[in-house]
Amino acid sequence: MKTKTYALAILGTLMSLSAHAASTLYIGDSHSAGTFGEALDSKLRTLPDMKVRSVGSCGSIIHWWYTGTPTPCGYRSVEQNGKVTTALKAPTPLVKDLIKETSPDLIIVEFGTNYVKGYPDETLIHDVKRLLGDIDQTHAKCLWVGPPDSRKYRTTLPPLADRLEKLVSERCQWVNSREYTHYPETGGDGVHYETTALHPIARAWAEAVFKIVQSL
Repeated sequence: MKTKTYALAILGTLMSLSAHAASTLYIGDSHSAGTFGEALDSKLRTLPDMKVRSVGSCGSIIHWWYTGTPTPCGYRSVEQNGKVTTALKAPTPLVKDLIKETSPDLIIVEFGTNYVKGYPDETLIHDVKRLLGDIDQTHAKCLWVGPPDSRKYRTTLPPLADRLEKLVSERCQWVNSREYTHYPETGGDGVHYETTALHPIARAWAEAVFKIVQSL
């Protein structure tokens, strides 16, 4: 009788573990509010037993996710139930609230490009350390998607991305997005992949990142 009871208890534990749905929190800037973010979010939701919460806030640096600074240029949010909210202007959600809401097992962050707009290294270092500190408290796996290729910032963005990689690589798996993107010499605004001709590049970039997520 005791053996049967023990076996049923073990079975119940195994069933409980197998029923646990992993949770992913994905946040980023305008790339995540656009075609790349939409494609990556869709792919993440194809993973079995995966709950996904994603938010993209155009123009944002990490600091905005601690102050609620509104985006003036585009916002896209997808809740775990699949509800999509888009707006031109909206407050950037607080990352601590999102972490509390989702209890993530995996955190995907896509930041870097906007730091090329005159922010000093001290701001980058402070922001990254602050976010990594909060990620550490979750004990979640972390994937950091670096800035993609940019025609407008082709000479200034690579050194910044290299500095960012050094800051995050001890805690997060780094994705060198420049390996998966090449911005054409004509077309677009030189930064975003939001024209019809550039959409395939954004989607291929999302596919590459998704394959890395699958390996995790």
